[in-house]
Amino acid sequence: MCWYVVVRYEIDFMPLMLVAAAVCLERGLTFLQDHGVRVLPLRALSCAAAAYSILPGFMLGSAGRDDAFRRFHRDPFERTAAWFSS
Repeated sequence: MCWYVVVRYEIDFMPLMLVAAAVCLERGLTFLQDHGVRVLPLRALSCAAAAYSILPGFMLGSAGRDDAFRRFHRDPFERTAAWFSS
């Protein structure tokens, strides 16, 4: 039963946190733009950071049932995990 509760709350709160992060980021960039700061480089940097965190996070999270991905594809998994360990 515990895994169901954890998954249920994760599915509920993940979109809320995503929307909250997007709103905070846009609010901060608007604030900086209003004060004369060029935000185009900051937007590009935030998109790059989002891509960096989403792709490897998805790859590490897709280990599969009983760590099947790690066991059968050890090299790609270890390379991806090394990005975060250093």
